[in-house]
Amino acid sequence: MTTFTRRQWPKVLIHLRYLGLKGCSIPQDIFKKFSFYNLQTIDLNGSVLDTEEETLDLCDLVIPTLKHVYGSLFFQLPLNWDKHTNLQTIVDVLIHIESVVELGFCTNLRTLVISIDTDLDNERVIIEWQNIKSVLIRTEHLVYLSIGTMRLLPFGGTKDLPCHGKIQKLILNGVWERNICVPSVEMFPTNLTKLKLTRSKLQEDPMPILERLQSLRILYLDYSSYMGTELICLTGGFRNLEILKLLRLPNLHHWDIKDGAMPILRHLKIYDCGKLNVLPELQKVRTLQELTVYYPSHELWEGMQMEGEDVHKIKHIPSVRISRGYLP
Repeated sequence: MTTFTRRQWPKVLIHLRYLGLKGCSIPQDIFKKFSFYNLQTIDLNGSVLDTEEETLDLCDLVIPTLKHVYGSLFFQLPLNWDKHTNLQTIVDVLIHIESVVELGFCTNLRTLVISIDTDLDNERVIIEWQNIKSVLIRTEHLVYLSIGTMRLLPFGGTKDLPCHGKIQKLILNGVWERNICVPSVEMFPTNLTKLKLTRSKLQEDPMPILERLQSLRILYLDYSSYMGTELICLTGGFRNLEILKLLRLPNLHHWDIKDGAMPILRHLKIYDCGKLNVLPELQKVRTLQELTVYYPSHELWEGMQMEGEDVHKIKHIPSVRISRGYLP
C-alpha cells in the first residue's frame, strides 16, 4: 500500500478529471484542501484513511461534474448525493442505512454496486431493502446492479426492479428465503446478459428457468448459490450462453447436459465442486474452447488423466487446465 504525505500532494487540481487513489493511505481531510471544479471520477478502491477515523471528511463537498465514484469498504463516504445528480456510477460506497434513500436523487445512475450493512439483523435488512427499492424506482437508466449482504437478501425479482427493461448485468449476493427456488423466467430482466448468484442457497435446480433467458451470455453460480445435488441443462437451453462458472456448489454430484444445450458455450470453469466425480457429456458442446477445473474430487482428477474415463469428453477442447492447488 502506498502512503502519501501532505507535502507530496499537488496544489492545483482545478483541471483534474480523474482522481485515482487506489490502495493508498490518504489524508482524512483531503477534500477540504483543494478545489475540484472539473473532477469526473473518484477512485478510492482499497484505500484507507491515515487516521483512526471511519468517515472521510467531505466538508459539504459539491462537484457538479462528478460522474463516477468508486469507494472503499474501509471507511464511509458521506457525499451529498442530492447535489450530485449527474452521477452515473456508484461502486462500493459505504452508506449509513438512514442515507440510502438519498441515492434516489442520482437519477442518471447506470451502475450501482451496494452492500447492505453486515451488522444488521434480518428485520433491519428488510427495512434497508425497502429503502433500496425506493432508489431503484427512480434510477430508470440502470444497466448494472449488484447487491450484497451476509444475511437474508429479500430479492423479489423484476417487481423490485422497475427499470428492469434496461438492466443487463445483475449480481445478487445473499441468502434467499428458506426453500426458495427460481419461480419463473419473469423473475429476471428480459435483456439480462450477465447473472451472478452467490450464497443464494437455492434448493431446486435453477437451470430449467435460467436456460430460458434468451440474452444471457455469462452465468456464474458461485459459492453455495445452489444446495441441490443435480443440475440438468435441457435441449435448446442457454442458446446464447458463452461463459459458465460453477464455484463451490457443495452438494453437486451429477450434471447432465442434453443434446443441443448450450450450443455456443466457449468457456467453462468448475471450481471446488468436491462431490462432482464425473464430468457431464461435454463432447456434446463442440464450441468449447477452454475448460478449467480447480480443486476437483479425487475421482474427477483420475478421470481426466490420460486413459481416464472422462478423457473422451474433453479431447475436442483446445485448452484444458486441471489443478488441485491455486490456479494463476
